[in-house]
Amino acid sequence: MNALKSGNYRDKHPFGAECLRNLVLLYFDIDNFEDSEPLLYIAKNIWEKSYGKDHPHYSSCLTNLGNLYYRMGDFEKAMPFLVQAREIWGKVLGKDNYEYGKSLNNLAMLNYSIGNYEESELQFSEAKIILEKSISRNHPDYSENLKGLAKLYLKIKKVYKF
Repeated sequence: MNALKSGNYRDKHPFGAECLRNLVLLYFDIDNFEDSEPLLYIAKNIWEKSYGKDHPHYSSCLTNLGNLYYRMGDFEKAMPFLVQAREIWGKVLGKDNYEYGKSLNNLAMLNYSIGNYEESELQFSEAKIILEKSISRNHPDYSENLKGLAKLYLKIKKVYKF
């Protein structure tokens, strides 16, 4: 692990960025956000230098940074990362792709958390359509989307029409 934290390999090679990403995901599972943040920035810089900004690895890193700040309750910091990730997913993979739908769902949850319910509803609804077409209705991410939409509707006292 020390080699990851202080070596040239880590700072320059995509394999090093992948190792850092995996470590960050482990840290996420144990709510170790403090150690996650600097590692994500190192990985982001490696992905950018190696592949450019219009690459799924770079977008995934932005998503992880957005989710990190979301989980830390720093919604203002989370927003630009999640917006940029969504834009890249749409550009690179198309707006009917699973990753784009997931990114919309992330933004919907963030907008819900900051009380922007109208935008949240639009994003949850669009994500639902995309996820419904791109993955199974039995997929956990589809269920997560429905849960978020239901939570929003309870909050704004709206009845969903089937």
